[in-house]
Amino acid sequence: MQSVETVERVLELAPHGRLVNTSVDAQVHWRGQKAILHHDENDPRAIDSVRMRGDTFFEVEEVSDDYSNVRRLTSCAIDADTGRILVAPTGQRNTKMTIAQCKDSFIYSVDRECKVRVAVVFSEEDGIDGVDLGWYTAVEFSGRSNGCFLVLERDEELSLDVFPFVQRIGQPTVVTTSEGTTVVTNSAQEGRFIRLFDALGIPFIDENRMTPIRLPNGTKYPVDYMIYPEDPEHQAYVEVKPFRPTDVEIMKAGELHNFMSSETYFMSTVWSFDNNVSSETYNSMSNAFRKTNDNVSPDEANDYRCSDN
Repeated sequence: MQSVETVERVLELAPHGRLVNTSVDAQVHWRGQKAILHHDENDPRAIDSVRMRGDTFFEVEEVSDDYSNVRRLTSCAIDADTGRILVAPTGQRNTKMTIAQCKDSFIYSVDRECKVRVAVVFSEEDGIDGVDLGWYTAVEFSGRSNGCFLVLERDEELSLDVFPFVQRIGQPTVVTTSEGTTVVTNSAQEGRFIRLFDALGIPFIDENRMTPIRLPNGTKYPVDYMIYPEDPEHQAYVEVKPFRPTDVEIMKAGELHNFMSSETYFMSTVWSFDNNVSSETYNSMSNAFRKTNDNVSPDEANDYRCSDN
């Protein structure tokens, strides 16, 4: 058993796969699915999508019929001989499911021969760096006899252009900056502000390139953006909200400000019933643009802010 460390190696093992960042639909789907397992919206026990982490993905060979020689696997793997995918229930900690619940879900999916979309994701820094392996069928749960894996076998009939439905709070959006960098956001709202930063020449990094900040109370805070990351004098954090932030969100941002000694801004675009756009910003939005090109007037900045493009 050895780790699979690159997308190139994944494609060698599964040549039918395709790079996630070559398809907008694939980037939207795999960005929208945060957990390793996703279940059918109409059947909560049935698995319809598996997002495997590249740093815990392995290749195995000469797997015994009872899977006893791969018992040490605690995440996900591909069988180099058969192309089958093995998914261990202990690898699903971030689904907030117990091992028993995972096993029950695995058995349920096998009994119904569920169709499962599968991908390996290594990074989300520039688009999504990973391989979409397409559709598989849940064919076996080895725990009934030995070992403890959900076994998936490739389904060649289903199109790679069809994806399971994922219920999301926001619709992920793929944005390409003027420098050619691809950013996959959590929502169209965040995508608008990336276009704003880009248009005004404000350097930034998004949450995918930042380690979540652990506040003094122990809470992890994954901030949406840091602007001017290489300029300590103007460095600041930006949180994008679809509506006015709650009191709890404002207090949390205040803790971040006090802990990191950096300015923290809320930015939101509030849509009225007649679809006209108005903007609200806390901590004075104009300060967030204090280092932009002098040729950008307040009216032009407002045009950027209110644009859906």
